[in-house]
Amino acid sequence: MLLCPRCQFENPNQNKFCQQCGNSLIYKFCQQCGTQVAVSAKECQNCHTTTGQVWQAIICGRSHLPAVSPDEFPEIPDIVPEIAPIAHSTPAEPIDDPFNSPEIDEMGVVSAIDPESFKTNQKSTNTPSDSEITLSQSNFTTAPEPETSPEIADIPLQAPDFPIPNSQDLIPSQPAGTYLDSQQRYQLLETLPPRKPSDTVAVAVLDCQPLQMSPLKAFLAANSASVAKRASPYTAAIKPRQNLTDSALEKLCQGIAEPYLALRWEFSHNLPVIHDSWSENEQAVLLLEDFSHWPPLIERWSEPETSTQQILYWLHEMTELWAALEPWGCRQSLLELTNLRVNPDSFSSLASLRLQRLYPEPPDSNLQLIDLGQLWQVIFNQSDRTQFGALLELLQQMYRGEIHTIDELRSRLETVPLELQPALAEISTQTRFQLSNPDQPSPDLGEVLTLPMPVQMYRLEDAGITDVGLQRAHNEDFFSIWTQINKLETSFGRTFQTKGLYILCDGMGGHDSGEVASQLAAETLKEFFQTNWENQLPSSETIREGVLLSNKAIFEINQKESRSGSGRMGTTLVTVLVQDTQVAVAHVGDSRLYRLRKGHTLEKITTDHEVGQREIKRGVDPETAYSRPDAYQLTQAVGPRDSNFLKPDVLFLELCEDTLLILASDGLTDNNLLETNWQNCLEPLLHPQADLEQGVAKLIELGNKHNGHDNITAIVIRAQVGASRF
Repeated sequence: MLLCPRCQFENPNQNKFCQQCGNSLIYKFCQQCGTQVAVSAKECQNCHTTTGQVWQAIICGRSHLPAVSPDEFPEIPDIVPEIAPIAHSTPAEPIDDPFNSPEIDEMGVVSAIDPESFKTNQKSTNTPSDSEITLSQSNFTTAPEPETSPEIADIPLQAPDFPIPNSQDLIPSQPAGTYLDSQQRYQLLETLPPRKPSDTVAVAVLDCQPLQMSPLKAFLAANSASVAKRASPYTAAIKPRQNLTDSALEKLCQGIAEPYLALRWEFSHNLPVIHDSWSENEQAVLLLEDFSHWPPLIERWSEPETSTQQILYWLHEMTELWAALEPWGCRQSLLELTNLRVNPDSFSSLASLRLQRLYPEPPDSNLQLIDLGQLWQVIFNQSDRTQFGALLELLQQMYRGEIHTIDELRSRLETVPLELQPALAEISTQTRFQLSNPDQPSPDLGEVLTLPMPVQMYRLEDAGITDVGLQRAHNEDFFSIWTQINKLETSFGRTFQTKGLYILCDGMGGHDSGEVASQLAAETLKEFFQTNWENQLPSSETIREGVLLSNKAIFEINQKESRSGSGRMGTTLVTVLVQDTQVAVAHVGDSRLYRLRKGHTLEKITTDHEVGQREIKRGVDPETAYSRPDAYQLTQAVGPRDSNFLKPDVLFLELCEDTLLILASDGLTDNNLLETNWQNCLEPLLHPQADLEQGVAKLIELGNKHNGHDNITAIVIRAQVGASRF
């Protein structure tokens, strides 16, 4: 079956046009020049832009996979209906990827599989036989480097070296243009070099049937309900056009795909998606997304416009990946600089680190955190990035091996953003001195360190309004504002010590449940911060603890009242904590935070937790990601599931100039309403004399005019900052 890339309708294989919408199933249009090209073509015949779906094939010797009896592979006439796979090079084609899309419950929240459930099969206390050895127990040698085409780089992997008969006999090479599989679906785009049976190599292949689901994904889609209940990951290798029993599935999951499958929910933005996997002709094959065209991490790290906040984000990601990959023996993946890539299109928000593939560790490597610290030092040295105070101290401690556990490293990383602020402000002061006094020598850093902070808060104002909208019978939105402002006046002038907590929730879950969930989440979080927030912003760990406490309060009611399906209460949440010129943000779901600074355009600070944004983080272009029928389904919400499935986003900002912060529910943000109207509705509110209450009321009117189908809530915070008078 062919899945229409426009309307997702399933069509027979022989169809040339979709039976439902009439879209072509054999041609598409090149996004570069608009020329009509074949769906299976590698590139546009007019401008030679890549239009085909290219996968990275990892090929390793069959000897290291568990033995499976032939009777465990019953032949079937054909596989489950096929669909369009994820494709960076075919952005016009929408995606419906059941292999990577969790089941969506009745509340519209995407279900997830508890990552803890994968740990049961990771390590065994028994000594394995050769046929049972996993990646983390293998000994590795470097595969011979193949010839590469000028278009696609071929980076060889390290591979298991097993004592098998005739291990020195080379497997013959395969020229480009031939097929990797017997079904003649995956065509080699480069020569597959001669290799030993124990070697592992990576080559690029073209998917000649891009609208069809792979056999692996078809099997998982057909068995998603039963597989989700098991504690072990999915399979690593499936013969083309064949099905597996659960017994065979359990045996084969000990192969090359297991770590990808076990970690794919929690680290979907860091690991490549698996498209297909099978064993054939004494070799195992794994097909992954191809990120070889993405820029290396070191390249983005070196760019002047890359912020310190972005670098700290990458350090956090590497820390979490190090901990997650340790049980799988794949931490070597983080130590290969060429393996670390960054999405080239992620400039509007923090860009995630992406591993091209997983590299197993040699059994005698005994990697420690000092190895990660040495990598960080290498990256900083190669990028010529300046290392300030707290960050420099952290890197030195890592390099000397003085940080021994992941918890210690996490704790130290949490303190860096706040400790960096004075240093960054001091450098900013030095820069302003040079601009204002071009003919005078700038003060040295020692002099600058004695200068006060360059900016401080002089005024903090806010206003919030919620409205039921034009079509809803009741309002499921809820907001809360709590502030403390202390004035200090001396002979030197007047200063303010400010603290503000702003919470906005958009509830869901059936009659009367949404408003209960949103109010309960907001009030629980408010009470938490009133007792866990003193003279400086809480750490991200503390902020997450508060959000998880709100989740627990709602979840326990759901459990106690035996609520199920659409009757389970839940809510989105976005919260802002302001401490003088420092800001912390946490959010879950699709309620948003925007920032508007004087002289700048409107910025969306948060990223919606929904299927479409998840696909964009994986590298899919926005048009393709949001052509999915489930693109706007939430992937996270507060309350429906226990805290093991909730991962709030937390980030920190600094107020360096007059700023508006806008918290909004989707009743106000749908249809890009703020992005389209910010100059008329928000920019005037930057003026200190503008009436915030009236401004927010106009936002509600705007929302009702264009998005009156939903409840509408907005909070606007106006922070006035300026140079210190001391």
